[in-house]
This record gives sequence, C-alpha cells and structure tokens, in this order.
Amino acid sequence: IDTYQAPPQFDVKKPLKVFLAKLFRNIELVNSGETQEYKGIKTHRFKMSNSTHQNKTLNPQNDKLYHEKYNGVMNMTPAYVFPVFISKGRLLYADEELQSSFKVYRNGKEIKPHPDVDDDIFDFEPNSGAIFRARQSIQLNFFLQGDELLPTNQSVMFPIFNSVNEVQLSDAKIEEMFGQLRTFLYWKEKAPTILIFLAALFFLLFLIFLAIVVKSNKKRTHFYSTQIEEDLLQRNVNKSFKGDQSV
Repeated sequence: IDTYQAPPQFDVKKPLKVFLAKLFRNIELVNSGETQEYKGIKTHRFKMSNSTHQNKTLNPQNDKLYHEKYNGVMNMTPAYVFPVFISKGRLLYADEELQSSFKVYRNGKEIKPHPDVDDDIFDFEPNSGAIFRARQSIQLNFFLQGDELLPTNQSVMFPIFNSVNEVQLSDAKIEEMFGQLRTFLYWKEKAPTILIFLAALFFLLFLIFLAIVVKSNKKRTHFYSTQIEEDLLQRNVNKSFKGDQSV
C-alpha cells in the first residue's frame, strides 16, 4: 500500500480512498466490521470494496477502466498493453465461470480460494490514522479467449503468478510510536466509569451530609421546644407563687 496512514480521527463507518501503485489507480476500502488489537490498541479492519472488481454493469464507474464482462478481475490491458487481468489470490470473489476454468492442486489436493489467505486486509487505528497491518494478495492472469476452433470454447483466466505482500508493525515499534496513545485511549475508555463512580460518591456524601443536617435540625428543634416548655412552666410557677403571696 502506498500510504502508511489515513487521515487522523477519520470516521471508520465511511470508505477510505487509497492509491495502489501496482493497480495504477485509486481504490476504495470499506470497513469489514472486524476489529483487531495490537498491544492493547484497537484497530478496524478494512478490505477492498467489491465495487473495485465489478463489471461496468454493476458499477458504471468501471466503464472507463474497461471492466466489460467479468466480476472479480480488473482489466489491466491498457496499462500493460497485453491481455492481462489482476484479481485477488486464486480469483477470490471472481465469477464462478472464471474460478471453474482452472484448478490448483497441492499434493494431489485441490486448493480453493479462501479469504483468510487470498483477501486483502488493512488494519487502521482511527485516532492516529496509522495502519498496523496490511496484506495485499494480487494474482496476475492472462486472458485466453474461447474459440470455436479449439476443443473447448471456454474462456480461461490463466494465472501467471500470485503475489502476497504482508507487513505488520512489530510490538517494539508499536510501543515506541503509540505507547502514549495507548495510555490516552485507556483513560479515555475508563473516563465514563470513573465519572460515574465519582458522581455516585459525591451523591452518597451529599445524602450523608443531608442526613446529618436533618438530624441536627431535629435536635435543635427539640432543644428549643423543650426550652420553651420549661420557660412557660417556670412562668406559670412564678405566677402561682405571686398569687399565693398576695393571699
């Protein structure tokens, strides 16, 4: 991939536009919905949009790239001046007609295309925009057009070579470049929990303080009520004593 990062703070829900020199064009990467963690840092996995390999009927924008008939391959004839098409490894996601036109065997066992091996992946960290891991699986195919004069009239996308390039940041590099980011993301993730805890603690302290104030007010009210009653009683006693003296 010819760019090591996306724009910082990019929206993971939106497609990314990147330029791939091997394909001589910009391509669209879409979020696969998968996430991966590297040294505690969460990344979002992007893959090449299926629209990149669609024919012009399904994706009219590919008309200018001469994607005439088949899905799952990109017509590179104008770039190489030769009838070659680029696909994912072992024609992954290509039309069944193309996949069935040839078979690959290893030790007598047929090898079928599989996303875990033949698909492109790009793991982006959205806060920095950095790419932590990338795998590019490219297969160069020579197109053999079917002919009625041949024993079979079936067109074949004949593989010339398959290239799988994969790079990944080492743990040491991640620690060196993104150690502070990891710390920031950790506290950012914990912040809501901490705020809720502090809010609950302050609320509990407020209730305790309120209970103390209410209890103190009750004691004060009780004290004043008792004092008033004693004063009234004393006044009545004094009046009675004065009445007795006057008699």
